[in-house]
Amino acid sequence: MRCAIVDENDVIVGCVNLLNIDDINRCAELHIMVGSEENRGKGIGSFAVFSIVNHAFYNLNLRRIQLEVLSNNQAAQKLYHKMGFIEEGRKRKAVYKDGQYVDEIIMGLLRDEYVRAHSSG
Repeated sequence: MRCAIVDENDVIVGCVNLLNIDDINRCAELHIMVGSEENRGKGIGSFAVFSIVNHAFYNLNLRRIQLEVLSNNQAAQKLYHKMGFIEEGRKRKAVYKDGQYVDEIIMGLLRDEYVRAHSSG
């Protein structure tokens, strides 16, 4: 499931995806990309992640979503923690980026955790 993220003028500013959807185990992988620096820090990523996680758990009836994030991407980690994702593991020095090797953090979110954290009342 690949979705475009658009601004108020319907200009594509990024994408959010649920990939490798496994209907038997009811899980998927989350990927998000907000293109330019000027569109970051405006809540676009938060809205997109919240929307697709809601869709995954409430419409697709998934029970688990996982993702991988670079250890030096503090903004993304903050967003994922806010959504309830928990660090489950780390692939040490797994990605070469900007002249250095960085760890890749594996994070997961279970439906029951998400529902508990985001239910009103």
